[in-house]
Amino acid sequence: MNGKTDYVFQVLTWNVQGIKNYTRTAFDDVAPVIDSFSADILCLQEMPRARDQLVKLKRIRAFHCCISSFNNRCLQPSATPEPFNHNIIVSRYPIKKWGELRFPRTITKQYLEHVTWADITIRGRTIRVYNCHLAIIGVGIRERQQQISFIFKHAHTFPGPVIICGDMNTTIPKKGIKRRLVQWLHDEPDASMIVNGRCMDGDERYSFSNLAKNFGFNDALKITESTWALPPTGYQLFNLKLDWFFTRNIRTNKILYGKYISDHKPIRVTCSF
Repeated sequence: MNGKTDYVFQVLTWNVQGIKNYTRTAFDDVAPVIDSFSADILCLQEMPRARDQLVKLKRIRAFHCCISSFNNRCLQPSATPEPFNHNIIVSRYPIKKWGELRFPRTITKQYLEHVTWADITIRGRTIRVYNCHLAIIGVGIRERQQQISFIFKHAHTFPGPVIICGDMNTTIPKKGIKRRLVQWLHDEPDASMIVNGRCMDGDERYSFSNLAKNFGFNDALKITESTWALPPTGYQLFNLKLDWFFTRNIRTNKILYGKYISDHKPIRVTCSF
């Protein structure tokens, strides 16, 4: 380690399912869980009315915040709350700068698809964190691979350590009756199963993971770990892994999965550099 001590920090990623689809999770149910995880950086997806809701998190009142919103507004005490603030990064460490990625309209047109990124300074070193929510309705493997590639290419413009996490909506199982049912539920066309002229017959998770490795990123989470359940039952329909935690030049030491409160598991990753 060249005489230097590793610095350890924890990141919580969680789709709190506060907007729509199936059920809407009350933030009063989510807040105690977030506090109990005691993470240094929070990446929350599908969170409405962030400015009003974040005051319910006792631990983070002095934290630094940025949100993904329709007008690219940073969360400030004087800001007018937006009706829906989708992707939020909250950090115990200073946020040096932040921004939002908008996917090209040639990929997809869903309004929920946002990526918030923040450059966070930890002990004099800056890391970049991306909080993501990828497409699901009306699109498939092809569009999600285009979206994550877009994020990876943006991350390559940053020379330091990188974390890319969030709800990637990798829903497609291998070819068969389960795939047909998933496609029907999300209106995912057959044409979206074709990538570079080839039909992707296998489970989407594996091609997604391989694509990440081609860009120099590895996922900290088990590829077979289900992270989504049918609300409000908690039943892990099709055993879908929708949530990912990609890293570059950051070590991941421990993964803690929480119980289902929303339709996604909260996931805390212990990191170091």
